[in-house]
Amino acid sequence: MTEFRESDIIFQFNENWVVNKYDEHRYFQRLAGAGLKGVDFLGIYNKEELVLIEVKNYRIRYKEKAPTEIYHILENPEVLVEKIKQKSEDTLRAIRVINKLYQRNWFYKLWMPILKLLRNTPFTVNTWLFWTRAQVLIETGKFKVILWLENEEEYEIFSKEDVLSFRDRVQVLLNDNESNIDFKIIDIRKPKSSFNDSISASLVNSLSKK
Repeated sequence: MTEFRESDIIFQFNENWVVNKYDEHRYFQRLAGAGLKGVDFLGIYNKEELVLIEVKNYRIRYKEKAPTEIYHILENPEVLVEKIKQKSEDTLRAIRVINKLYQRNWFYKLWMPILKLLRNTPFTVNTWLFWTRAQVLIETGKFKVILWLENEEEYEIFSKEDVLSFRDRVQVLLNDNESNIDFKIIDIRKPKSSFNDSISASLVNSLSKK
């Protein structure tokens, strides 16, 4: 079991996942200097699907602060959607750039054609096998983007119906993309008292829905 903390949420990935905390990875740190954005997690599920995960926590976590930003997003979902699209497209672009850099290495160029065919080759997140497999899955269309969306059931100035409408609007806007990226939302609306609970990010149900 691999565990990460993101936006005050604990994510746990089982042995079916190889997961990269991409926005903290050294490759992202270098590419960010060139203006590229990045999602929170890069994961390969069962060696057969590349999953980009972006986490947005719109719970009111700090009572002493006015939730101005949260309310702005709820009123303007297109702002959130544009950020998600840019981060997703930039992350896919970064994976291609990383693989091109690897191709400058003669050893990598020698073995790459064979490695692309070996689906069951063991790999970890810190090896170039991870990035090679990620690129193969992009080339074969076996990838999707997950928006992990946490919000209250309702807010002081937004009803439950407003929150549901926001979620539906976000999905519609995400589906309208020229890159033909498969976007899915995992929408979490739990009582405030359960906010600090560990949340499993196995995502199996979402991945099985084509």
